[in-house]
Amino acid sequence: MADEDHSVTFWAEVAKAYASTPGVIFDLYNEPYLGHTHPTTADWSCWLNGCTNTTTLSATSPHARALVPYQTAGMQQLVNTVRAAGAKQPIMIGGLNFAGDPCGLSDKGGNGGVCEQLAYLPKDPLNQLAISFHTYLPNSSCTTESCWNAFTQAADAANIPIITGEFGEKDCSDAYMDSYMTWADQNDVSYLAWTWNVNQSRACRVGNDRANHYLLRSYDGTPTAVSPNGANYKAHLATLSADAPSS
Repeated sequence: MADEDHSVTFWAEVAKAYASTPGVIFDLYNEPYLGHTHPTTADWSCWLNGCTNTTTLSATSPHARALVPYQTAGMQQLVNTVRAAGAKQPIMIGGLNFAGDPCGLSDKGGNGGVCEQLAYLPKDPLNQLAISFHTYLPNSSCTTESCWNAFTQAADAANIPIITGEFGEKDCSDAYMDSYMTWADQNDVSYLAWTWNVNQSRACRVGNDRANHYLLRSYDGTPTAVSPNGANYKAHLATLSADAPSS
């Protein structure tokens, strides 16, 4: 989670620098992982309000590790910091479990029937927050339509938009991306594929390989031929009308 020592200053400076640039959207912290894939209510409280946390850092030896305590900055503090700097743009809020399970369906002990991210969502005086959702096959916890529907229905009821800040798959197929984009188009959910890197592999690497996410063959925008994701994503976007919510 974001540290209070530096993250608050960082966002104060960034928000001030871009306060008059309306095309900017702020994403406060990428993939929080308090509690990893099974967070607790205490983790969600820390996510919102901050707490004392520990992180593992290398010690004197490359094989030694040390647990180092630090004070986190909660999402509410970061939202307040952006607004205090005069920035009025939308703010993306990624939840726990790597921003991959907004309603906490995989939370330790369950979520008690409550959509956790909405229950702990920070307050914004401008009402300009959006849920940032990340979904990958096979890594993410929320990879089924029933899970997507659960948090979408909760977000719609709370009048909170959803931006898929990252999505993709690593299995040398585009079936998951296709199914997600089709669902997202039908539910007015925005999406941004990951990642705009050049794939230098000679062939798609079967298995859980990071390079299979790479969308490009070159930085001129040509999609990679190594895996189908880049060409499929480009072709799908081309089918959308100019005013489609997911474009």
